[in-house]
Amino acid sequence: ALPICHFFVLMDLNYSRLDFAQIGPTCPRTARVLPLGKHKAQKYVVGDQDGVVSCLYYKKGECLTSWKTEGLGTEIRSLVLSGTAGDENDRVFYTSGSIVRGLNKKGKEFLKFDTNITESLSSLYVLDSRIWLGGQYTYNQFLDCKDKYFYMSPDKINHLIAASVGSKELDAVLACQDGIIRVIHGSDLVQEVNVGSAVMCLDPYLSREQGPGGGNSLIWGTAAGHVGCHAFSKEGAMKIDRKSVV
Repeated sequence: ALPICHFFVLMDLNYSRLDFAQIGPTCPRTARVLPLGKHKAQKYVVGDQDGVVSCLYYKKGECLTSWKTEGLGTEIRSLVLSGTAGDENDRVFYTSGSIVRGLNKKGKEFLKFDTNITESLSSLYVLDSRIWLGGQYTYNQFLDCKDKYFYMSPDKINHLIAASVGSKELDAVLACQDGIIRVIHGSDLVQEVNVGSAVMCLDPYLSREQGPGGGNSLIWGTAAGHVGCHAFSKEGAMKIDRKSVV
């Protein structure tokens, strides 16, 4: 049976603005909330266009800096959190140019390697020793920092994640400018879903029992302001719901 995706009913809500911190210009998807630590201070990390990663938190009405890296001089295009299986996602991974870097929760760099990919890396997903990377048109998967799989997309890649959508293994899922969600197994295209408008973002629809990459349903958002959900299987994909938000 296909899983059911539940969407909240749109309501009129009143919001007020709170300026948490002022930082430099950033690229999309370069801010993440860290897991709660022992001191229960909610921290978050953000990478900016000067190549600086900052870890900030709020205490007694004041924004404080836990740690900050030195500027790279090139913009950070993507930033994600990850960890080993069963552990908290408290390690920070980010891309700048063709280089992937990793920081621990205290801001110390433990990983740096040059992928030698000519395109700027704008999408990143990390789990254990596997790294999925998306450039403007190219997708690469690295295992232990060694290039393992490659795929050339026929149109621009706006976002990339890894998810178990057609099998128990993690596949790359590409959100493309031509309105198509492409599922890549290894180096091969195995599924395509046309959602009618440029796909800008993807996220797995997970239950509380499912971990990273778990579940076979994906939520997607488009440049036209639509949000939808597809359930995937080996036989194909089925649309569960779609809501217009603009």
